[in-house]
Amino acid sequence: TELKLELAKAEEIDENFAFDRIIKESDSLKTVVKKSEHENMQTFKKTYRLLDLNDLAEVSHKLKTARTVYLVGLGGSGVVCEDLYQKLIRLNVNAHYFRDFHLLMSALTHATEDDLCLALSYSGETREVVLAQKQAYEQGLCTVGISQVGNTSLNRYSQHMLYVPKTEMPLRLGSISSRFAMLALTDLLYLELARQDVSKTRKQIISTRETIEQFEKK
Repeated sequence: TELKLELAKAEEIDENFAFDRIIKESDSLKTVVKKSEHENMQTFKKTYRLLDLNDLAEVSHKLKTARTVYLVGLGGSGVVCEDLYQKLIRLNVNAHYFRDFHLLMSALTHATEDDLCLALSYSGETREVVLAQKQAYEQGLCTVGISQVGNTSLNRYSQHMLYVPKTEMPLRLGSISSRFAMLALTDLLYLELARQDVSKTRKQIISTRETIEQFEKK
């Protein structure tokens, strides 16, 4: 009986705490799932602990009052931009997201101080993202950056920064979790925008849903 109890304790510790950060070929599917669950949960906890509510509220207000919102991100950060773009459109925010860097820079050429540029880069060093933010900053736009904690090039050209936890090893599971961390931040911005006028938000969501449903019936 004592042996069984000790084995059960060892298995529990192994499943919940003693995870190797890197996927191994010898891992079972159960192990992969447990590793992913553990890493993502840790990242989410750290993300929420890093939150500065004043910064979050101010950025949300800037998003609401901006004439045009330009979203900048490549790769995994681009996926987050695409998700936020779809959400902002539903709230009738004049948002733009360009997958093509040249199109983005062309659009930014005509941006003004009434506009906002939200740039996402986990490393904070993605060349195209930093160049776009620099262009926006020099043109007087309100610039917001989302990246890992630390002094990065993106910080230099961002008036407001929101942070996700820093992952030491690029190939570890945390590099996947970082995308979820950025999604968590952008979701919070979206929810705060929606909260500021719930009645209006409800009407906008219903209106967009009805429009889509009409097309689906045809």
